[in-house]
Amino acid sequence: MRHIYRRYLELGSVRELIAALAHEGARTKVQVRTSTANCGGVPFARGTLFHLLKNRIYCGEIVHKGTSYPGDHQPIVPVDLWDQVEQRLADRTRARVLGNGADHPSLLAGLIRDGEGRPMSPSHANKGPKRYRYNVTHESHVSREQPAWRVAVHDLEAMVVNRMIEHLGDPTASVCPSDTHRDSASSRITQVARDRNQLATGTPSERRRVLLDHGATVVLHEDHVAVTLKADDAGSGSLAGGSTILTVAAVRVRRDHDIRLVVAAPPSAIPHRDARLVQLVADAFATRDRMEAMGDATIAKAAAWFACCRSTLTDRIKLSYLAPDIIEAILAGRQPRALTRRRLAAVDLPIDWRQQRAMLGFV
Repeated sequence: MRHIYRRYLELGSVRELIAALAHEGARTKVQVRTSTANCGGVPFARGTLFHLLKNRIYCGEIVHKGTSYPGDHQPIVPVDLWDQVEQRLADRTRARVLGNGADHPSLLAGLIRDGEGRPMSPSHANKGPKRYRYNVTHESHVSREQPAWRVAVHDLEAMVVNRMIEHLGDPTASVCPSDTHRDSASSRITQVARDRNQLATGTPSERRRVLLDHGATVVLHEDHVAVTLKADDAGSGSLAGGSTILTVAAVRVRRDHDIRLVVAAPPSAIPHRDARLVQLVADAFATRDRMEAMGDATIAKAAAWFACCRSTLTDRIKLSYLAPDIIEAILAGRQPRALTRRRLAAVDLPIDWRQQRAMLGFV
């Protein structure tokens, strides 16, 4: 038993633990029964391991109606080892909820319901290399009398984030009547400002963390979308002054057996930092710094050192001479939507900053 707990800490995930135990030939304990066939003696499965790793009996406790009590038996697993495993499980659960590592994380997964109060699930459709993402009423709640609702994820996520940014920009959002102490009020103001910045320029996981911390729930209606923020909880980072409902206009459209909600375009574009575009610019500056450190080395010699052709090296160095305001816009996520990593890497960039702005769509 201790071996399994230590192996989990060593490997870091249940999936890898299953593979390791299968490779070692480990199997579950055989339960001998008199009236029916014996059970057990099979390879460990995901559910079996989660039950084993979270069973408090092994650390010397007894659980009754959700509350654990000290047991009369001796623990099989040391308490410190048990605590380490539980912390690792909690961290991985939190990361999974935030969508860390997902190729296409869903910002509103588990937070959205349609106009009938039914939960909606992420869905997608592919057309060539492009993926179209939706939130659709869960199929278990769909019937002929109550067809599914569908809404484009990109439009809805943009609306929710933009409306949250607008609300957090309101000074009253960071003031709580119960915060009579100056330090408490200052801490809340700082937290709200940090959340607003992460919504504007953060990664999908950081944005989802803010929505979860504020207890955001999204409900689709006939003519609008409602975003409800939970009442204030001490230390939770939620908004002050009780629960708040934010709304935005939308249009309900019926198409065949689906009911689609067309969300109005946000009044202003939401900054979206393109990590690959930022990395391209960072690589350009790093390449130029390495070239300067090489002294009098020729382009041919430097290209051989960088394992690329001379034209590629030259184009990469040119990108380090982008206009400062263009670099600031890319870092803040305010670049034109047409400016992608592929386009910037392929463009024959002029040295003149005005020509750069015109070529890249900043004027």
